[in-house]
Amino acid sequence: MQGLIDKILKAIGWGEKTYIIEAKDKPEQQEQKAVDSAIKIVKAKDKPKKQDLKEIEENIRAGLRSYAEDYNQGNPVPAEDYIDDFVEAAEKYPIFRANPYLLPQIAILESSGGLNITRPNNMLNWGINYPGNNEAFSQMSVEDVLQRAISGLGERSPYYEQFRTGKPLSEEEVGGFAKTYEPANPDYAMNLLKGMQKFGGR
Repeated sequence: MQGLIDKILKAIGWGEKTYIIEAKDKPEQQEQKAVDSAIKIVKAKDKPKKQDLKEIEENIRAGLRSYAEDYNQGNPVPAEDYIDDFVEAAEKYPIFRANPYLLPQIAILESSGGLNITRPNNMLNWGINYPGNNEAFSQMSVEDVLQRAISGLGERSPYYEQFRTGKPLSEEEVGGFAKTYEPANPDYAMNLLKGMQKFGGR
């Protein structure tokens, strides 16, 4: 089994001998080692590189700075204080890894980058129609509510399951996402897509 796995790994550029099967191993132990090795390979391959995260951070920072220059007389917008949260989301969740400028653009569309927060501490207007959320969020910090939104979009909410493909959203998928997130605004999809492109993500 090890020889076959090593050939496959070498073919996809991962080298050989990523795990060791010993003669004393029982068949089920050999199989488990192969499975464990495959899991490690997939996780390592799927994890964004540091230089990728650095580029994402730089693009988000530049995009929010540009927005501040255009719409806030060059003064910082609150969303700039949460760039680390946006980057960490890209590191943790496949949907944001593939679409790293989705969150900052939602912040721009929903609250002008945090300048006009109309719901309690809710820069993304996340879950505003869900019973009890507004009251609960009023007791939380802006960052805590942002993290709730990030985890909701990233893994918790079933409404966004179809968008968690780990791939960049197509124009059609952006439209579907927009209808789910802000169904009352017919221009939301176009503004979301254009904003993501402006950040440099497409």
